Amino acid sequence: MSTDSAAPPRICVVTSGQARIFRTCTDLLLRQLGVAEHAIDFHALFWDDTDLDKTREALAGFRETTLWTHPRVQFNEDFSAYARPPETNVPNFLSMIWGRRLLLDKLREAGAFERYDLFVFVRLDTCFNRPLDYAAMVGLLQQHNALLPVNGHWRDGWSDQFFAGRAPALQTWLGFADRVKGYLAEGVLLHPETLLKHHMVTNGLHAAPLITTFIWRSDVVFNVG
Repeated sequence: MSTDSAAPPRICVVTSGQARIFRTCTDLLLRQLGVAEHAIDFHALFWDDTDLDKTREALAGFRETTLWTHPRVQFNEDFSAYARPPETNVPNFLSMIWGRRLLLDKLREAGAFERYDLFVFVRLDTCFNRPLDYAAMVGLLQQHNALLPVNGHWRDGWSDQFFAGRAPALQTWLGFADRVKGYLAEGVLLHPETLLKHHMVTNGLHAAPLITTFIWRSDVVFNVG
């Protein structure tokens, strides 16, 4: 990490799992991330059925891009003993958090947590209501260790579409999968946002709201950003 408080933060954008590439969305997302104005690196772990050429083309502009792949995992474990609302898709949830756990391993192996001052996790099928202001984010992180979306906090949980913070906080956030079964045994609802909030609060992460996120479902144009 940088020791010069006046230096711009060294920024790393990360993501994992399925590469949902909608070119209209990624073009806007890159502008909102400020990749043309800032020296930002990108690290991702995708399932191995990802079209990496298409993904690299859509994400052109980062200073450095590192892509890892892993065989797609099919989750068939029985979680019927745990209370869950009808909207929870258990295989999708497990796939999401396991992909993030695999990303955590790769970032550790690459020494990424020692090289960057600020990490931003994004889903590639989202965009924001405004561009990111990194100076303001660094300021918020003087009093908080996690920056989350304003929206998407279903069932009194915390949205899992976006996360920004320093290395220790991101490692906790990405390591969520290791703790899920323990939380379920405690009686926490089998629901992604509910479990995530419990995980973050349990581990002392104090969050501040930052932006509104929008999920894209196709290559259409929205009046956002």
